[in-house]
Amino acid sequence: MLKSRQRVLVCCIAAVVFGLWGCTQVADGPKTVPVSGVVTMDGKPLANAMVRFIPESGGRPSIGITDQQGRYELDYTETQKGAVLGKHRVEISTFGVGAQEDEEYGGAAPGATKETVPAKYNVNSELTATVEDKVNEVNFDLSSEGEIIQPGAADEDDDAGGTPEDET
Repeated sequence: MLKSRQRVLVCCIAAVVFGLWGCTQVADGPKTVPVSGVVTMDGKPLANAMVRFIPESGGRPSIGITDQQGRYELDYTETQKGAVLGKHRVEISTFGVGAQEDEEYGGAAPGATKETVPAKYNVNSELTATVEDKVNEVNFDLSSEGEIIQPGAADEDDDAGGTPEDET
């Protein structure tokens, strides 16, 4: 009788240990690997820019925000760092970055929602990166040369010009 109680106790402990070990193996999503780097424009760090890695195979993009030194680190979700493996289209934008935080402290800073990065790096991005099964360091040296497109600017121009009202 004592041996059967010991067996039950050992089985219960083993079940708990293996159950907890199994829980640590469950991933929040697809496999991701660390991706970080530095973004510069005309050789100077680009602060407060959003860096988006969009998988060519489809799915959720990974996003990071550059600090004052232009450094970024990608997040796949709130709890999962990095990016999925494979080729990505990369977009770098300053539009809207920092505006929410500024509003919390008394209003958006002038230009906080303005785009300062040429369209060839965001809405018309020519940037790509391949994420490999290792720690990835991906740096971008951008040029300020090129057209800058302000999101929503076309809509504002249409509204500003107005349309003649029907006078009949």
